[in-house]
Amino acid sequence: MTTTAPHDTPWRPYTRGDGQVHVGGDNHGTTIQLFGAWGDRLPVELRRMLQEPVTPRLLRQDTFSLVEKTFVPPPGYSSLRNALSSNRTVVLSGEPGTGRRTTALMLLRSVLPDDGTCRELVDDSDDGMEPELGLDELEENDGLLLDLSSATAESADRLLTAVQRKRQDLDEKRCHLVVLLSRDVSVRLSEPWSRFVRTLEPPPALQVLANHLAVHGVEHSEAELDGLVDKLATRRMTDLAELAAFAAVERDRDPHGTFEKWTRHAHTAVSHKATEVSRWFDSHPSGHDRALILSAAMLEGSSTDAVWEARKELRRTVQFAEPDAPPLEHQGLSGHLDTVGFEVDGYRRVRFRRTDFHHRHVRDYFWGDHPELREPLRRWVERLVRHPALTPTDRLTLTLRFTEQCLAIDHPDHVVSVVAAWARLSDKDVEDLLDCVHAMLRAGLLDERHGAYFRYRIREWARRGTDLSARFHSLLVRLCAEVIAPLHPAQALVRLRHLAHHPDPDVSEYALDTLDELARERLFLRRVVHKLGEELGKQRLRDVELFFRVVDPRRLLDSREHGRPLLTDRVVRDQLIDCWRLVQRHDLDVWEGGAYSWFTAALDSADRDSVLALLVQAAGEDGLAVSRLEHAARTWVRSIPDDQRPGGRALLTELVHRLDASQNLHFLAPQGEPR
Repeated sequence: MTTTAPHDTPWRPYTRGDGQVHVGGDNHGTTIQLFGAWGDRLPVELRRMLQEPVTPRLLRQDTFSLVEKTFVPPPGYSSLRNALSSNRTVVLSGEPGTGRRTTALMLLRSVLPDDGTCRELVDDSDDGMEPELGLDELEENDGLLLDLSSATAESADRLLTAVQRKRQDLDEKRCHLVVLLSRDVSVRLSEPWSRFVRTLEPPPALQVLANHLAVHGVEHSEAELDGLVDKLATRRMTDLAELAAFAAVERDRDPHGTFEKWTRHAHTAVSHKATEVSRWFDSHPSGHDRALILSAAMLEGSSTDAVWEARKELRRTVQFAEPDAPPLEHQGLSGHLDTVGFEVDGYRRVRFRRTDFHHRHVRDYFWGDHPELREPLRRWVERLVRHPALTPTDRLTLTLRFTEQCLAIDHPDHVVSVVAAWARLSDKDVEDLLDCVHAMLRAGLLDERHGAYFRYRIREWARRGTDLSARFHSLLVRLCAEVIAPLHPAQALVRLRHLAHHPDPDVSEYALDTLDELARERLFLRRVVHKLGEELGKQRLRDVELFFRVVDPRRLLDSREHGRPLLTDRVVRDQLIDCWRLVQRHDLDVWEGGAYSWFTAALDSADRDSVLALLVQAAGEDGLAVSRLEHAARTWVRSIPDDQRPGGRALLTELVHRLDASQNLHFLAPQGEPR
């Protein structure tokens, strides 16, 4: 008797602790519900892919919990700690997979004070311009991580030179720095960096695996773990983490199985199996078989109907004719699946049956060994995902596996091509694909090799306001906030600012709201002020709105987190003066309402002098700017509640005197009275 699988329920909100996920607020209708209840029915490895955390460049003490749980000290760790403590700089060199990053984080944690912050220095420049590592934003006792493990010698030299220029600042603020380099690059270093180089050897693999298994809750005996020693001899640290994750996947699929079985299957999944797959594939030369094999491998875990339609669409795409025999003479789908290594479970889901390699190896084979199929497969995915036979879970499974393959063969452009085709659909037609677009772009942005390419493409899309779906642009806003901003805040700001100029008010308002939310963080607010100092001169009204919406004077006056207000920072203050001068070039009705918030902030603050001095300095000797600012202040006094009006009048008096003094006009008004 066939058991009926639960139906997928599309578009239920995916919650992550704080409730429903929104793209925009309800007030402007840009709610996008992603990864609904059906997301829980994804294959486990794809769920883990979706849940991969976005690591921010600011790492507080409580963010080290996972690192602590899996860390095993490498040989000579105490010597490394002593070197960092005494020199405040260590350059960790080693082969890939030796655990350099984890060791670096634990080294920095060991020297951080209780309230200290670890920052990752990431080049946030666009288009290879002057490095933007955020070195002007450092605080006392910061721990700094500069990961150049994948950098070329030229790129590493460029970034290390930028750091060296700020070496005195780092020393004065007692910052500790750990740099990660490949062995090839580290041996070419010159002074002063060469003296800090330490070569890292990997920690005991068995203990590292045990720690990762514990994180996933995979139980085992000491004897069972010892049985894996021979298989772990050549494994990298990342391989061990993946091995533990796949063991957890196998445990979840077969909870009554044994530890030996789970790890055996996991070891198969993470091993290189090209020879075995090629040999097996050669035993199925029929195009009909191969179309079914690829369809089943891409949709492993999906329904037989989905696999059937995928096979039909694939044969149409590659122009491979259907069999001439009448349908009653065709082999049944279950039987055909059985002959090519798959089976159908009690829920009519297609499962890979072989144990000598994994279904991921089948996908690897098609994309790796058949470059002539890559373009047809791209078109196949682009069309198939809209087929009504595919459930939301099927769509997400297909697109995530497609993305995984494209990134592995260094063709992120194929992912972008598919996304761009969907982005040109109407808002109504693209709605059901938003979950796929989000997952594909998120995976691309988080990819170490191709993240920069996806950030570039999102910048280009953000500039285009009419030929792409507004719903797609709203999704870009979310990706900027969720995925780009934590590690590349300056680039997120550039893209969000373009989206704030979008002709669709839902998109532009959502972008402004997102910028406002991100600017609650002090470092992001600094970047907004800096960027607007460059952009306000273009005289666009939306930039004036952005200035008053995001650059909230109350945030500039807040000293609770860092001990002193951002407004007192000399660099930020000069940039704010430039912003105000540019704002005042517009007609008064453009910025008068925004100025009210600054007057109110001055009224409520113990440091009103800083606010008034800034406004007066911005007006300078420009008579028109001075008269407009005074007019705005007088209008503001009349608009505030009666109980605040005495304080408002006193502030107005002080402002007028400061304006008069700036123009040497003291004689025009008696002492204590505004003109």
